[in-house]
Amino acid sequence: MLAQLMSEPGTSAGTLAARFDAAQPTLSRHLLQLERAGLVTRQVKGRSHLFCANAEALSLADAWLTDHRAFWTGSLQRLGRFLDEDEL
Repeated sequence: MLAQLMSEPGTSAGTLAARFDAAQPTLSRHLLQLERAGLVTRQVKGRSHLFCANAEALSLADAWLTDHRAFWTGSLQRLGRFLDEDEL
């Protein structure tokens, strides 16, 4: 859904629901959570709610995940080596 909103900003909830084969109330609940997390923004035009991905917030999340992925990958590799050595 976020990738869709990045490539097509200003997409309505109804359009997203049709693309993801989801009931609109279900999709709206997901969008509300993404909005609360700051990952999407909403613009109301009449009865339509248009959503855009928040690129800055997604970039910050990606940076955080990259840092933590590197830490955990290294930690798990060290743990694996330790366990392998302990078996000898």
